[in-house]
Amino acid sequence: MDRTFTFHFDDEKNAAPKIWAGIMETFKREHFSCATNHLLLSYDLKGERFPAEDIEMVESNNRNLLHEIHKSIFEYDDPESATMDYMEEVLHTDGMKAFLFKKKQDNSYVTLGMCLLLIEKKSACLCGFGIIPEYQGNGYALKALNLICNYLSDISGMKRINVEVNGLNEKALTLYTKFGFESREAYSEFEYTGE
Repeated sequence: MDRTFTFHFDDEKNAAPKIWAGIMETFKREHFSCATNHLLLSYDLKGERFPAEDIEMVESNNRNLLHEIHKSIFEYDDPESATMDYMEEVLHTDGMKAFLFKKKQDNSYVTLGMCLLLIEKKSACLCGFGIIPEYQGNGYALKALNLICNYLSDISGMKRINVEVNGLNEKALTLYTKFGFESREAYSEFEYTGE
């Protein structure tokens, strides 16, 4: 008997966040556990400019700093993903740009977080976006998303920004939907856990 079940749907009506709890409960009742659960969220760029914020977005090529910030923000299920070699591979992907978010404090700058943007012709994918834990809860993530959209709006032909989110990460889902991202696709893989 196949012990996995894959669930995928296109979500043009932005229904995934609303129905996910019911889907999870149904599979749990049938003795399946969720192995992976991802939502593709999108935000359509309309050329609007968001107000200047008290933080800055600065392109960075400092691999060591990016690697350390990334490790401080994200939990890794796969230890291989936490290695410097992995960060090097990601940063060498065609179209990938890395940015730091900074805030002026006294006479210097404090790094608040980072993002990786995979920029294509008409869309960008937000990868590795986050605020360092000690600065979370101060509204910096929304301000950083404003700066990202301003940056992308300046690129001719750019229409959309996408992000893939773990469907169980309520904090991230709340942030992105509050900003205006909408669900486009959902993908889950369930594993059979018993009779």
